[in-house]
Amino acid sequence: MTRLPTIFLGVWVTAWATGCTQPPTAQIIAAKAKLETVAFEGVTYGPDAYKAAQDVEAQLDAELKAQDEKLSIFRSYDRARELAASAETAADHVQQTVTAEKTRLRAETGRVVADAKRELAQAKQLFEKIPQGQLLGLKSAMAKAETSLGEADSLLSAGRPMEAHRLAKTAFQTVTQTKTAIEQAQAVATRTAARRAAPDDVLIPQVVLADGKPLPTGTYRTRLTDEAPSSVVGQTAGSERWVEFVQNGTVAGRELAVVLSADEMSEVAKGPGPALNDLRVDLLKGSEYVRLWLNREGTNYLIYMPVAPR
Repeated sequence: MTRLPTIFLGVWVTAWATGCTQPPTAQIIAAKAKLETVAFEGVTYGPDAYKAAQDVEAQLDAELKAQDEKLSIFRSYDRARELAASAETAADHVQQTVTAEKTRLRAETGRVVADAKRELAQAKQLFEKIPQGQLLGLKSAMAKAETSLGEADSLLSAGRPMEAHRLAKTAFQTVTQTKTAIEQAQAVATRTAARRAAPDDVLIPQVVLADGKPLPTGTYRTRLTDEAPSSVVGQTAGSERWVEFVQNGTVAGRELAVVLSADEMSEVAKGPGPALNDLRVDLLKGSEYVRLWLNREGTNYLIYMPVAPR
């Protein structure tokens, strides 16, 4: 009769030992499966949270290894159960972080795309008002940005907000840079037009021949034009421009001006020229020629007109 409690005690100890010394296999498998499920998007959308989950998994693996190295009767998997539960919780946190980040990226990308499309529309309007020669390469940049914005929309619809966000940001930068370049070109064009339209009074001291026709003595307003003569052998196309002489609102004559940069002028001119945006008139070769020298924003326009025979 006295041996019965001892038998029951032995059975209870055996049961207790068996429960404590067996790893929580099902719980571990479930935790690792959940971590594996969030791994791909965790790296992309929640790297910090995923790294923390990996640390918990590493602790779990280390704990399992430590227990496996003990004699079976001395093993205890209580800590492993706790770490397995923590790993599942960490995996849940990764999933929550991923969901929140994807939501944020979708919203931000939508704003960036909308802003870029608005800027692009404005850039297109500005583009139409600028001489096309000043905007080489910008039109293709706008087209490329527009294509990228369409691709960003597609990526958003496909559930790839990270890629969409990167593409939209790049497109937005391209659009804003292009718009700035167009605005600068427009400002230059406006200043150039204003400068060309601005009257410059010049006194022609003698009757001269302008384009082979007599131009009487008097005060005229010079007006630069965009018109250049046809190039001939030995002449660089675009190195000359027609200049008009206006009096009482009527073009009284015109003559070709040789166009020289500041560097080119330094090699040709003897003595100082006119100040920036000024002009000067000289009689040359014993008063046989009248030279009109215009300085416009550092570009020089030289006009040579022979004195008309008396």
